[in-house]
Amino acid sequence: MNNFKLFLDIFSTLLSPIIEILRWIRDICKNRQINLKNCEGFCIGEDKSDGCIVKFDNITKEIYSRIDYNKTEAEICSVVIFTGELDASKKYRLKKHLCFELKTSDLISKIEVECRLIKRDLRLDIATLSDWKKYSIALPEFGGVVGEWKCLSEIKFLMRRSEHFPGGEIWLRDMFIE
Repeated sequence: MNNFKLFLDIFSTLLSPIIEILRWIRDICKNRQINLKNCEGFCIGEDKSDGCIVKFDNITKEIYSRIDYNKTEAEICSVVIFTGELDASKKYRLKKHLCFELKTSDLISKIEVECRLIKRDLRLDIATLSDWKKYSIALPEFGGVVGEWKCLSEIKFLMRRSEHFPGGEIWLRDMFIE
């Protein structure tokens, strides 16, 4: 009986690191899809967001947004996807990518993609097309350090009045980190 107990102790000691690695891999793979239902439009600096209408279509699983700078004085309008408090630090460390599909009306040729982290927002510009395009941006391209990616709470798509007057349309689908 003592030999069997000794065998179990050794076996569990040997398996423990393997189990931890498997849990780590499971956590990275889990929840790769980002729920686009949790979205909202904002005209930065204004209480009302009449100039940025955002709707999620339950059938197509797409976000549609209409930006109209004639209905707002805001310099920036944004489509915001709320991710909760997604821990993306492991994914950042592994250089995983934020992936999504996006198309815009002809009036929009560039959008800023911004990630809200613990203490700051990190952003970069992407060129857009009027046809669906798949984007894949490595998380480290946004910048920051691993610890800041412990809490990715929002992913935003920003349009500036100076670049997109009088406005335009955006469609977004299939967002995940891989």
